[in-house]
Amino acid sequence: MKWEAIIRDGTKIKSINAKLELIASSINNPDNESILDGKMGAALFYYYFNSLQGNKSQKELADSYINDCLESISKKCLENNFGNGLTGIVCGLLFLRSRHFVNFEPDYLLNEIDEVIFDFANNELNASNYDYIYGGLGGLQYFLERMPNLYARNAIEILIRQIDIISEKIDDSVTWRDYFTTKFGHNEKKRYNFGLAHGIPSIIYFLSRVYNLNINRQKCFELLHGSINWLLQNKFNNSNLSLFPSFLEINEKANSSRLGWCYGDLGIANALWYAGISLGNNVWKTEAISILMHACGRKNLENNFVFDACVCHGAAGIHLLFNRFYQSTKLIEFKYASNYWLEQTLEMSRFEDGFAGYKTKVMRNNEPIWINSSGFLYGISGIGLCLISAISNVEPKWDRILLLS
Repeated sequence: MKWEAIIRDGTKIKSINAKLELIASSINNPDNESILDGKMGAALFYYYFNSLQGNKSQKELADSYINDCLESISKKCLENNFGNGLTGIVCGLLFLRSRHFVNFEPDYLLNEIDEVIFDFANNELNASNYDYIYGGLGGLQYFLERMPNLYARNAIEILIRQIDIISEKIDDSVTWRDYFTTKFGHNEKKRYNFGLAHGIPSIIYFLSRVYNLNINRQKCFELLHGSINWLLQNKFNNSNLSLFPSFLEINEKANSSRLGWCYGDLGIANALWYAGISLGNNVWKTEAISILMHACGRKNLENNFVFDACVCHGAAGIHLLFNRFYQSTKLIEFKYASNYWLEQTLEMSRFEDGFAGYKTKVMRNNEPIWINSSGFLYGISGIGLCLISAISNVEPKWDRILLLS
């Protein structure tokens, strides 16, 4: 796929570049090394911005963040998960190496880490915690980055078998009970998660990637067909808002989901699209496009719970996802939608005390608060990367961190 900038107007490009400069100068030395909220995520932004502008100081800052990440790995004082721990940091290193931003010998650096991450991922999946950001699927992401390493291939095979073991099979459908939200008081309920960040769409995405590698192919095939059957069985018949819920609880009415990367229709369409590509299933691809066409009309910020610009649940992540689908399909409706959410992203830079004018709305102790963040998922590093993808002809392959490529 040839990526093309969707913004060609010189005045607009100049405005976005000015915003990127402000973001670059506003990143406030993150206090951890994680990929989603720390220095690894900020390094991604600086490397891509340096590629766009050729600013030596940006590369030097990125290099210093990477050195901090390497030091934290050597001290062995990190959590093991993807979101704020070891797995995400080394995934970031491997991605940066694949794009020639950094250079190292992976087997020399990562042989011992392979075992640590495998044990973590396998144990989490044994406990039914498949969650991508904090559970077992983060380890699967790492081993996909490690391919074609033989240990990685064997690890992927075992982890897929474990995903199969913890599944629930009913007739021609397959699903997985939610684990992520049990920590928020839902442990007594039989609950299913429809979010790309934490739920069943992320499993579908990974099964599609593993199928392409010809690992456990028959099992991936069976699980993909069963899980997509289950997903489509729970699509709303008529809805002016979302076509799928965020959660499904047995004997409870399902509610509409927000518009965003983390939960809702966009992530589900993304999972169906990559499953359709991997298995050559045009029905799934057509369904994905239909879901996204419906989402193009969802522009009311309040109704769709879009309050800020962050990648996770905000306008920048929506812009990126529509842009990714425009590049894949060349359907003009997706370009219009991407441009709309790009404009919203720029307009949301309105806080005098925000980083580059941005703040992010999050929940703390069940109360909404506005925070400043330099991070990739909630902050200005991720917003900056999304802005770059709008004015650059370089494909933002970093978005496989978000399961979008």
